[in-house]
Amino acid sequence: MKLGPVVGEPTAGWIIYTWNTQLLDGTVLRLPRVRITDRTGAPLEMHPRPVDIAVDRPLGESYGSDDIQLERAVEALLSRGNGS
Repeated sequence: MKLGPVVGEPTAGWIIYTWNTQLLDGTVLRLPRVRITDRTGAPLEMHPRPVDIAVDRPLGESYGSDDIQLERAVEALLSRGNGS
C-alpha cells in the first residue's frame, strides 16, 4: 500500500484460521477453514512479512517503558521530512 516502511521483525508466517471440530469420543481437533492471502492473492501462510527496517527487540524490553521498534519507526518517519 506504500503507506510507509515496515519496521521491526518479520512475522512468523503462521496465519491460518482454524476452528475446533469435536469428534464422537469428545476429543477436539483443530482444522483449517480460511486461507489468508495478500492483496495479490499470494498465501501468507509460511511466507513471513518482510521488513524494510529490521529492528530486533531486546529480551525483556516489554517489561519496561522502552520500545526500540517504535523509536526506530518514528526516526524513519521523521527522516522522510515533508511526507514524501
